[in-house]
Amino acid sequence: MALLTVAPRPAAAKVRVCVSFHGPSLKSQQGYQRLLESELRHHPTHVVVRRGCSARLQVEYIQLDKAGYLTGRLRGGVPHRIKVARVRDIPTRLKEMVAFLLKHEPVYLVENLATSGLLSRPKQTVLKHGRNFFGLELYQLLLWSKADLSPLAGVAFRFRRTTERWFLGARAEFAYRPAPLPTTLEGSVFRMYGAAQVEVGLNLFPDAAVSPYISGLAGVSWYRVHGPVVHLGETVTDELTSVLFGASLRVGVELLRLSDVRLDIFAMVNVPLHKAKSADSVVIDAYTPSVQLGCGVSF
Repeated sequence: MALLTVAPRPAAAKVRVCVSFHGPSLKSQQGYQRLLESELRHHPTHVVVRRGCSARLQVEYIQLDKAGYLTGRLRGGVPHRIKVARVRDIPTRLKEMVAFLLKHEPVYLVENLATSGLLSRPKQTVLKHGRNFFGLELYQLLLWSKADLSPLAGVAFRFRRTTERWFLGARAEFAYRPAPLPTTLEGSVFRMYGAAQVEVGLNLFPDAAVSPYISGLAGVSWYRVHGPVVHLGETVTDELTSVLFGASLRVGVELLRLSDVRLDIFAMVNVPLHKAKSADSVVIDAYTPSVQLGCGVSF
């Protein structure tokens, strides 16, 4: 008789959760935190830890005139709020809060973390758990061309889908030289600049209200540059519009990360992958790196 054997599936790794409860008094905080940890231990997919956590469960109780409210957040996701009519109902509402927040964590409840790839986790987390933010940025742009430097003022529109640690996004921008062109040009002067890029980045302090971050961008940019050329023995001013592919490195600090409106201070370096030039004009034939310094708001 042949024996049929079935290889056991590897068990999914438990999610390591740090728990915090904030209440109106220190005594109540300690008691309700223990209750919250006890309730979380009833779920086999998660384990309560003090350090080295991969997720944070944060619950806050606020007492108003006629009722109280429990607000919970897991992994920095959208907060969930429950009304509490009486103080003695808090334990029951905490149980409901934990069940709701864990139910809406599909990535870590249904996926086998032991077999999922390291590079696939950030993508899956951002797509399934991320929050959308739309932003407006103002910045100062400095463009180099050999020994010539051109300052421009710019505005950018940004979209990000972000979690506590990772974010993906896209950015479109336009910059313009506010000052008029000199009557006589001795070198290249950039008049306009535009770009469209995609972005992937990492928050260095994912659980903090203020976090530095780093990101990489890639996309296409275009320039309009003016410069002197020799035509029929005379020096005249000509212009050239050039389209370039490039990559950027961005570093910054994001503020107010626990609110729905966030502030951003950043610096960015852009490096084109090829020279700005044209067979029809000799205005410029050089690499044109740039630096941006700016600030923005997103919501």
